[in-house]
Amino acid sequence: GYLKKAEFVEAAKAFTAEAGESEESESEEASEEASEDDSSEESADESDKDCPICGTSNAHDAGSCTACNYTFV
Repeated sequence: GYLKKAEFVEAAKAFTAEAGESEESESEEASEEASEDDSSEESADESDKDCPICGTSNAHDAGSCTACNYTFV
């Protein structure tokens, strides 16, 4: 029922490779949307930040995620 370290590392590499590909297409779409509505995007970025682990929106000055307790760097 457990993964070996090598299996886990390979799965992580595959996951980040897939995430990188989808982030590129998402970033292109986001760039187009941002150019259409810059003012609302800037105010949203200043008021909150999303957790990289669970995606929960947190206050911009939060030290950790309110949902999963991830510590922001």
